[in-house]
Amino acid sequence: MRSKSIIFCLLFFASLSAYPQEETENALIDRLAVATGTTVTDIVKTFVETYASTFAESYVKQKPSLPPEAQEVIRSDIAAYLYDRFSKNKEMNALKYDMYRKYFTREELAELVKFYESPVGKKLKNTTPKMMAEIQAHTASVATAILTNMQKDLPKRLKNLMREHGWKD
Repeated sequence: MRSKSIIFCLLFFASLSAYPQEETENALIDRLAVATGTTVTDIVKTFVETYASTFAESYVKQKPSLPPEAQEVIRSDIAAYLYDRFSKNKEMNALKYDMYRKYFTREELAELVKFYESPVGKKLKNTTPKMMAEIQAHTASVATAILTNMQKDLPKRLKNLMREHGWKD
C-alpha cells in the first residue's frame, strides 16, 4: 500500500511539471515593464539623474578643495544609491502593479508582453524615442511660425475680446 502511495505521489508531481504553470499577473507586469522600458528604475531615471547631478554640483561648490573628478564620482554614487532605494521600494513596486492592473486585464497584459517581446514590439520600443525627437524638432519649427503669426494677430484679437465682453481697455 505504501509503495502505491509513493508511486501515486511521484506520478502526480511529475504530471504537474508536464503542464506549464500559468504566469502570475505580477510576473507578466514585470516582463512588460522590462520590455517597454517602464521598470521602476526607468520611471525614476530623470528624477535620479537630475537630483544626483544637482546635489553633486552643489556639494563640490561648497568644497573647493575637492579634485575636478570629485563631482562625477559623487554624482555617480548618489545616483546608484537612489536607483537602489527606488528599485527596492515596496510602495513604488506596488504602484507599478496597481497601475497596470487598473488599466489592463490579465489577458491584455499577456498580449502586450507577447507584442513587446516580438521583433516588431522591440523595434517600436527602440524607434519611439527617435521618432519623438524628430516630431518635437518639427513641432518647434511649426510652433515658432504659429507664435510669430499670433503676435501679429494678438492685438486685434484681444481688442475684439475686450469689446465682446464689455471690458474697458
